[in-house]
Amino acid sequence: METITPFIKDKVLDYLIKETQEDRVYFIYTSDAINELGIDYHTLDAIFSFFNRINITNEASLNNATIKYYLNIAEAHQLKSENGFVGRDILSKAQFEKLLTELEVLQKELAPDRLDTVNKLAGTASAIFAYLALYK
Repeated sequence: METITPFIKDKVLDYLIKETQEDRVYFIYTSDAINELGIDYHTLDAIFSFFNRINITNEASLNNATIKYYLNIAEAHQLKSENGFVGRDILSKAQFEKLLTELEVLQKELAPDRLDTVNKLAGTASAIFAYLALYK
């Protein structure tokens, strides 16, 4: 299984939107999806499990022959209109960068007795940002 990035999740989302025209259960050939998306079976299975958890799909399941899914069209299009998973990733990183910048400003402006608290917050925020950067 390959690393599941926001870009790969967006590819699968785009594929499902393209294949889905109305509210109903769909069946597509697993091999067709794997070939068009350029990902392996286990990666695709994991992405469908994730999509089920976040309510992009309902009761999606796949086997070696077919993929059965119901796409929540409104949720899928809303996510797509917000630039998908890549857009969410960029927004999260931008928000953490802004937080770090604001904490640096606070470090310079606060009295020494408050500085320790801000330094702890800045350290925590930096650690979170470094962790997110590893898993982009």
